[in-house]
Amino acid sequence: MAGCGAQPVTRALVAWAVLAAACAPVDDTPDVPLATLAEIAGPLSGAVSVGFGVSDKQSRLVNVAIQQGVGVSDRPATAGSGSTELRGLATSPDGIDYVFVWDSVADIGYQPTESVFVGIAVSAGSVAGIGDQIGPLVVDNSGLPRFYAVDGQVCRASSLLGSPTGDLRGKLYIGLWQDLTYPPTAQSIATADLGEQDFSTPTACADFHFAQVAPGEYQLIAILDDNNNNLDPGGFAADAGDLTNLGGTRVQVTEAAVDQDVVLNYAYQP
Repeated sequence: MAGCGAQPVTRALVAWAVLAAACAPVDDTPDVPLATLAEIAGPLSGAVSVGFGVSDKQSRLVNVAIQQGVGVSDRPATAGSGSTELRGLATSPDGIDYVFVWDSVADIGYQPTESVFVGIAVSAGSVAGIGDQIGPLVVDNSGLPRFYAVDGQVCRASSLLGSPTGDLRGKLYIGLWQDLTYPPTAQSIATADLGEQDFSTPTACADFHFAQVAPGEYQLIAILDDNNNNLDPGGFAADAGDLTNLGGTRVQVTEAAVDQDVVLNYAYQP
């Protein structure tokens, strides 16, 4: 067959149609979702906006995963405040853009770090797509205020000292104080409502988590409100007399996250 240039007018119309189809541009893009990352200027610090686009010939909904790591992006990236939800994202053949907010402090820490890579993986149901990776990048969080997590469990003592006899079920609260006197006279700097708990069993425990704690010395106090209506979770304001003088749990927050268990040694029942 002749090339794709002008054809003699004597050629049949059907032959011309076949030739035109043969000469049309060929779309060899795989029929799978595609994800691309926008380049990021560095050095990076704190909450990093990671722009990405997703496209799909069939406009299917996709799930994406943002990854990070030193040398290779092989670990999940922690989402920061205001980040895009990464599941059920709309696509189009031309692509739709989104922004993931990466909490680089949570993943990299405060030390200046080179050779950081950020990657993206994408899928539409069981269909794996084609992702992307950018790097090496420099992440330097050394100039940011430092905060660390305090995690642990509240577990009851073998005997609930100071507790009235009776029901050991109710709302569990834990508070974090910079005031190290006991009972504390200042307001707690953070409180957590740990929900309904049953401490009738001696081995009962409940997890707690404070995400943003500056280095320093603190005390943790956990208290069970067995009437379910007497403590204010905004202020954790049981009267000093109600706390008795059993003492809180001291915790020293240094240059790392802290694991600290707390003994529940008081149940509040006015």
